[in-house]
Amino acid sequence: MDYFAWLERAIQAIPVKAPMDEPFLLKSLFDDFEWERLSQSERRRFGAIFASEVKESRISSIRRTEDAKNGSAQYIRIGE
Repeated sequence: MDYFAWLERAIQAIPVKAPMDEPFLLKSLFDDFEWERLSQSERRRFGAIFASEVKESRISSIRRTEDAKNGSAQYIRIGE
């Protein structure tokens, strides 16, 4: 899996699929069938990479918020 390419796709999808000031899950940036094609370990690894990029402020305008009820990491788009 090309994690860098998926990261770029996620960043491109944020303005379109992540409403301002509303929590979202990483998987919501992709079509369901694309996300489900990834193995569970690939999704976990990609989630960790995305979380690291957000934590290090390399993805501007996104902050991590409290986890979803199922334990998935949630993010919020806070401005450009």
